[in-house]
Amino acid sequence: MRSILQRCKAPAMKGKQVCKFHGGLSTGPRTEIGRQRCAEAKTVHGRETRRGRIEQSIAMHRLRAIEELGHALGIFNGSKTPGRKPQKN
Repeated sequence: MRSILQRCKAPAMKGKQVCKFHGGLSTGPRTEIGRQRCAEAKTVHGRETRRGRIEQSIAMHRLRAIEELGHALGIFNGSKTPGRKPQKN
């Protein structure tokens, strides 16, 4: 959008949604480091990053293991935490 609140009149590049002046020439990150940096910066849902979700999954897996050990040793009474088991990362 320009300062006069109208869209750019330049044609979109072939296979793209935008013109060459507004991102059509962009190829994205090329190097492995650039791709990794881009992936780390992306958020998929809400305020959670991929890294944060992995860390949370690891922590939940550890808690699940502690809970199972506590039930096996008779330290914990009652039912186990409901829900699906966390993934092993």
